[in-house]
Amino acid sequence: MRIDEHMVERDRADFIRGAISALPEKQRVAVLLHKYEEMDYGEIARILDCSESRVEVALVSRLRNPASATGAACFTASAARGEGSPS
Repeated sequence: MRIDEHMVERDRADFIRGAISALPEKQRVAVLLHKYEEMDYGEIARILDCSESRVEVALVSRLRNPASATGAACFTASAARGEGSPS
C-alpha cells in the first residue's frame, strides 16, 4: 500500500471511530454488535433489552441520515415508556 493510500485509510478509520464514539451508549453498542460481531437484530434486542424494531430503527435511521437523532431517540423513548432498561 502506498503512503497516500495508507493515510487515506487511517483518516477513514479515525473518522469512523469518532462517529461511533459520538453515539449514545445503547446505539453505539447496537452498531458495534451488528457490524463487528455480526449479530442480528434479535440478538442485539435481547442484549439491550428492547424490541427488534427499536434496534432496526436505531441502526437504519443512522444509515439513512447520520446526523439524525432518530436512532438515539428510539432507545430514549422506549426507556421513558418503561420498555427495556435505560442506559
